[in-house]
Amino acid sequence: MEVLVEAGFAAVKLDKRDTTPWQTIEGIEFRSVTETTVKGEGKDCIDRGHAVIYRGPYREVRDEEGHIFPRCERITVCERTYCMITVGPYKDDFIGIEPYVLREPVACAPPGT
Repeated sequence: MEVLVEAGFAAVKLDKRDTTPWQTIEGIEFRSVTETTVKGEGKDCIDRGHAVIYRGPYREVRDEEGHIFPRCERITVCERTYCMITVGPYKDDFIGIEPYVLREPVACAPPGT
C-alpha cells in the first residue's frame, strides 16, 4: 500500500482480502485484494470555514498530510481536505460541517500549527 501513497494517492483503504487463496504455486498463496484509493487533486490548501468531526472508535486518527483528528472533536480543515474526507473512503468515519456562509479564502497553516 505504501507504493500507492508514494505515487500520490491518498485515502488508501483495504476494502477486502479473500481468506481463501485463488491459486497456490510452489507454496505461495495468491489472494484477491480490493483497495480503494483517491488521487489528490492538487488544489491549494485554502481555509473557507469547513470542519469535520471524526466519529471514532479510535482515540484519534492521522491522515497522509499529517492532520490529526481526535475522536468527537470539531477540527477545522481546508476545503480540499474537507472534500477528500466527506466524499472518499473516509466518508463513513467523519461528519462534515460546511460553513453557513463561505468566508473569503485564506491560505492554511501547515498541519499541527
